[in-house]
Amino acid sequence: MSRSGTDPQQRQQASEADAAAATFRANDHQHIRYNPLQDEWVLVSAHRMKRPWQGQVEPQLLKTVPRHDPLNPLCPGAIRANGEVNPQYDSTFLFDNDFPALQPDAPSPGPSDHPLFQAKSARGVCKVMCFHPWSDVTLPLMSVPEIRAVVDAWASVTEELGAQYPWVQGVVRRELTWCLLANRAPYPYLIDL
Repeated sequence: MSRSGTDPQQRQQASEADAAAATFRANDHQHIRYNPLQDEWVLVSAHRMKRPWQGQVEPQLLKTVPRHDPLNPLCPGAIRANGEVNPQYDSTFLFDNDFPALQPDAPSPGPSDHPLFQAKSARGVCKVMCFHPWSDVTLPLMSVPEIRAVVDAWASVTEELGAQYPWVQGVVRRELTWCLLANRAPYPYLIDL
């Protein structure tokens, strides 16, 4: 259940209320677990095991990557796993990850009776950023204005998420230069958390 509102604090409070109403299940909800051997908290995103991966193995990289593949879910005009159709974008494109590691409305695990199993809620937002509409163009091959659009999008996401989550100091980025998507051609893209 989601509630709309223009005030980030209202959205945060609504998300926390939704999470409090849900029942936490460690196999279905993301959370952080305490690792006493390393003295650190580790993100566990068990719900991501429900993604539509079917055991395919990465093939050797293609010698030529197609410029556009309508069956690649990151290309302009393609249908993504959730059924949404990407717009015919011609620059950097940003959208919510269809299978996010973090969700804004995850329930809280509650207190644990066991000292070796300590868990806390982990909430957040995951976004996918396509640098360029062409599958065969990676960041080093882009023009300076195109790279600037990517950097501006990172700044915008940082500002947006910083207003929603006070602890955000910047976006975490992980570039997956070549990724197998639905047994289609590899495609350069970036995930922002």
